[in-house]
Amino acid sequence: MSEENKKEYENHPIQLRALKVLELSIKVIPEHSQLEPNVEKFSLFHGHSEYDKKNKTIAVRIGVEMGQEVKEVPFELRIEILGVFEVDEDQFPLKFVHNWAEKNAPLILYPYLREQVDNAPRSRAGFGGTLLPLFQVPTFSHHKLI
Repeated sequence: MSEENKKEYENHPIQLRALKVLELSIKVIPEHSQLEPNVEKFSLFHGHSEYDKKNKTIAVRIGVEMGQEVKEVPFELRIEILGVFEVDEDQFPLKFVHNWAEKNAPLILYPYLREQVDNAPRSRAGFGGTLLPLFQVPTFSHHKLI
């Protein structure tokens, strides 16, 4: 990044430091394998750990399940990822860390989850198409993001 851009864009006081796939499961339903995936039916879930004061980190999990709620689907899918975020305690008020992990972190991790969901059926089971939609996220003023 150029020096000019560094002045224009400051790093956020919370940074993603590690990303891991915790679970990646796909089960093809042979009798329905010719069907197209139903991208409208999926369940997202997320949660977070307590703040680790020693390491100045908080872990956030996000995952998706597809196919469990619909009868005629080509596959069932479950993927869960974990992001570990490091907090600059001098720049971010700790009283807002859990709120940030609950509301902001899943939005940061969603593109990584989406990549895993789109890749698993395509590369491992021979299905095509994009499975998770993009979301519109409302724009907030700086004080509401914390």
